[in-house]
Amino acid sequence: MMSGDQPLSPTTLSIYLRCLRQIFNKAIKEGELSPEQYPFTQKNFIPTSKNIKKALTMEDIERIYKYTPKSDSEALA
Repeated sequence: MMSGDQPLSPTTLSIYLRCLRQIFNKAIKEGELSPEQYPFTQKNFIPTSKNIKKALTMEDIERIYKYTPKSDSEALA
């Protein structure tokens, strides 16, 4: 899923695999699968992205707060 014509990003892949993991957990809990069939072990982990959080500075927040829109449509937006 991470290679090919349209590879998925680690975040998208993680979202899909978390849903699949929940299905496996429910199937094991209900006795449909054995715990040995669980594919999400430590070596088969779900990838995560390395997102760097970027907070606004107080100056940027102040500029947004004090901004005067140039038109009605800009004010609505």
